[in-house]
Amino acid sequence: MALNIDQIIALFGAIVFIGFFAEIMFRKFSVPNIIILLLLGLILGSFTGTLSSEDLSAYASLFAPIALIIILFEGGLNMNLLEFIKESPLGIAFSFIMVLLSIFLFSILGYILFGWDLLIGAILGSIVGGISSAIALPLVKNGALSAKAKNIISIESVATDVFCIVMAISLINIAVGISTLDITVIIKEILLFFLIGTVIGGIGAFFWAGLLKFTGKIDFSYILTIGFLFILYYISGLMGGNGPITALIFGLFLGNLNLFAYYFKTDKFAFNTFFIKKFHNEITFFISTFFFVYLGTIVVFKNFNSILIGIFISCIIIVMRYVIVKIFFSPFNIPQKQLQIMSILSARGLAAAVLAPLPFYYGIQGTESFSDIVFSVIICTVIFTVLGYIYLTKMTGDDLSEKITKVEKKKDDEEQDENEKEDNKEEEDNFDKEIENFEFMK
Repeated sequence: MALNIDQIIALFGAIVFIGFFAEIMFRKFSVPNIIILLLLGLILGSFTGTLSSEDLSAYASLFAPIALIIILFEGGLNMNLLEFIKESPLGIAFSFIMVLLSIFLFSILGYILFGWDLLIGAILGSIVGGISSAIALPLVKNGALSAKAKNIISIESVATDVFCIVMAISLINIAVGISTLDITVIIKEILLFFLIGTVIGGIGAFFWAGLLKFTGKIDFSYILTIGFLFILYYISGLMGGNGPITALIFGLFLGNLNLFAYYFKTDKFAFNTFFIKKFHNEITFFISTFFFVYLGTIVVFKNFNSILIGIFISCIIIVMRYVIVKIFFSPFNIPQKQLQIMSILSARGLAAAVLAPLPFYYGIQGTESFSDIVFSVIICTVIFTVLGYIYLTKMTGDDLSEKITKVEKKKDDEEQDENEKEDNKEEEDNFDKEIENFEFMK
């Protein structure tokens, strides 16, 4: 059913309001807004044909990266740099293990159960090997996870995208005869992704903060910041880095510049990000609302056998994550209920959707059904993740908070009370006092 321009405009407005009420449901009743928006997308797309799945899928390569940039930038803005550095090795190591296990497991299972070549199964394993940043980060943003667990999930969700992309492209090149398996080359490429993305994001944050301070309080500083972020994303890819990592690091450094100012005892790095954070929170709501509806809209299932294979793979992914989370994180004093929430965050998303058609595009025989399989995996893992999140945060109630250490819970409560009492004027006063302190220390 084709819509005219007026109807499309009205639909856009309705989606914004539905996204708002879905956010209220999330905050009041722990019902994740993601599942509501995905279902709305399915209704508008595959179920009713109000929006054409085929036409909209053509915009995935544009809309998906924009949504990912916005969400990761917000994640970095609201993250503590010291905690990020502390948890990075743990999150990266865990994500690397998960991707490698996925490649190994699905190469074996594909060969035994479906008669696939080992390399075909390995390619599929690399495609579905990592969790989705766009789904995991908004889900745990206001949830029951501690700061330590949130940081690990944030790092994992970004790192797995890198590992999946590098491993999938490397295996595809091997399958088409472009290259041979060279572990040193793969490791070097992964390290370059992280290093270049981090350097560009970090330098970009210092440069941009300095430029904004030099020019004084100018209009449109936020929208200019987003424009600069998009440019950094492009530069990072151009120089062999990873755009999503650059977006996360740019936000991380920009949100923690006052920390640098404090340690270096200078006001040159001091930068008030209150209004950027506040405005970006609204932009993130707007972009993520349409992204999840869009993701549900473009899902098309053409082959029932592929759906069944996707469901089976989803079950394997869910079980594998549950087991590995329990084994890997048990020595690190993370409460049991925290581990349960971490273990159900198995949702696949952007990286898997983008990588799924590549093997067939390169002419690899036996990969014709990968898009259907991967979309089935995305839907199944997202549904499991959000339903599992509802159960663990709603049904188990206060048991979750009892497992968080007393010191950490006290800190969280104090921060929440402080945030509720502060208003915009107080934020400006606090920033001015920080500058006076730096002048005094000098």
